[in-house]
Order: sequence, then structure tokens, then C-alpha cells
Amino acid sequence: MNQITKSYEIIILSSGEGQDRVITPYLPPTGERNLSQVLDSFAMETDEFMQGLKYMISSCDQYPWAIMAFPKEYKLAGHIYSRRIDPEDPQFSSYTLIREGGGRPMDKPPSCSIMVFYNKSAASNMKERGHLFQTCWSCVRGLPEDRSWLILAPALDQNWVSKTEEGDAALFYAHYEPTEYDLILEEN
Repeated sequence: MNQITKSYEIIILSSGEGQDRVITPYLPPTGERNLSQVLDSFAMETDEFMQGLKYMISSCDQYPWAIMAFPKEYKLAGHIYSRRIDPEDPQFSSYTLIREGGGRPMDKPPSCSIMVFYNKSAASNMKERGHLFQTCWSCVRGLPEDRSWLILAPALDQNWVSKTEEGDAALFYAHYEPTEYDLILEEN
């Protein structure tokens, strides 16, 4: 990798329980400034990203260990679905999905600009499953597992991306199974 990876601890404050639970994620000021530089090319504010992060954290039973933010959106949903060992880890999203309220578009495969690993062993287990996951592992392997992290990841190799995106939609539809959340979105 010829680009520098930056990682920042996410401080997560939680109050209340059950439906009254309130989650507030915070980044250090340097992390916010550097995240803002990534988000500028998507015309997205840091607060908007953090709000999406807050929603994601609130809707899960556990806090994420590593959230990787890439500088581009990639058409890799099929690649991710076809290589995951655990259907829940890793998860992915995109700046576009956050902007649109978090739901997955049902008319096309979603793009990926954010990878979420809930624990270090999931990231380690995935490292042998292709370039994307090797890149993720190289960015996170040295991070302590007892905290949550935002990683500003480097752009993926463009030659690999071009080849992989080519057949990704077919791969997505061959491996995608709607989640309960997707079915609720579809009804509304």
C-alpha cells in the first residue's frame, strides 16, 4: 500500500436501556478533520456520517470493533456476500446509503465504501478470502480489540476493482438473501 492508513478510536457513550438507550459516538478532533476530507468528495458532512454511525451502533447488539471508511464507493456487494464466512460479520454500507437513510436499494446491488467488523477474529478469518479483505486486515491487524476504531483506509487497487466490479451484480443476486430489515423496508 502506498497510501497512509489513519485510525482513530471511537468513543461511544451510552445511556439508558432497551428502547430508551441512547448511543453517542465521538471522534477526536483530528479524526473528524481527516474524515471530513474523505466525505467532502461525497458532499457529506461529518455530523451526517456520525448520525449514520449512531444509527448503526444503536441497531446492533454489540459495538463494532473496526469501521473502515474508503475514499471511494465500490460496486463490491456481490464480492463481499460471496466470500463472507459469517453473514453478520463483516457488514458494509456506503456514504450514499447513509445519505438516503440507511436502507438498501432493492432495485440494484448497494455500493460499498464502509466495511464494519464486529471483532478482530472475523477480520483475521477473512484475510485469506481476497484482495479486499487482505487490504482490510493490513489496516486493522495492529489495533487493540478492546476498543472501537474508525479507519480511513486507502483506495483499493484500481485494476483489481475494475475486474471485480465487472461481474459483481450477478454475484450479488446469486448470493444475496434479504434480511428481516430489508423485508420491512420493502413493505414500506
